Amino acid sequence: MLKLFCWWLLREWHYLKSWRWRAGTTWYFAFGANLDTRILKTRRMRPMAIVPFVLQDHELRFDHPSSWRGVGYASAHAAPGGRIYGQLIQLPDCDATRMDYDELVPFFRRYVRHEHEQDGHQFYFYVSTVPTDNLLPSPNYLGMMLSGLRLHPHLPADIFSHYQNHETRLAETPTPDSAYFVQQGRWPNWLRKISGPYEIAMSRLLINHVRHWTIFGHFVEIDSYYEKLGTDER
Repeated sequence: MLKLFCWWLLREWHYLKSWRWRAGTTWYFAFGANLDTRILKTRRMRPMAIVPFVLQDHELRFDHPSSWRGVGYASAHAAPGGRIYGQLIQLPDCDATRMDYDELVPFFRRYVRHEHEQDGHQFYFYVSTVPTDNLLPSPNYLGMMLSGLRLHPHLPADIFSHYQNHETRLAETPTPDSAYFVQQGRWPNWLRKISGPYEIAMSRLLINHVRHWTIFGHFVEIDSYYEKLGTDER
């Protein structure tokens, strides 16, 4: 519970700092659900530019475990000759820091922020710290990803078809093994009977509720950024 409160409190602090942003931007490479600008709006992000991009020598895998049994999110992995189609998004520095909190980098360490350079572009993206086999994206997650991919001017038809027909798994059963709060081997034996229910309850609280709670975020003006980019109807 303390981890959850500290994560939320510091994210609110960065929302507060966003009000005073004046300069400094960072490029972020999006390749999963963040390709859908509706997700960026929900997170109160202020994109200043969105540019189609192809990340070379990497491949996309749905191997980042979610709080649902058998359901995974996208992660990027080095793979010679591989390509990931996505978008470079220019964000204010303070928004890029807040993105770390939305992706559960601080405290939870679900992803690591990877700095990268390609073709003269400097940017970052997220890599899973807990890659797991035999996971599938949910239909909703894949749909958000496809909403952005279909606008990519360089995306081969067969790649889009591959993701469009990709096997999915419904997010139906919470898993006690998501490790958002309970790390394997760190609980004493006499507490292990309650560790599973505790993990499920806390991860549901985080994902379904606390992740969406904000006070200062409501005062961050975002609509003008999306109007300039022409993404409101996307």
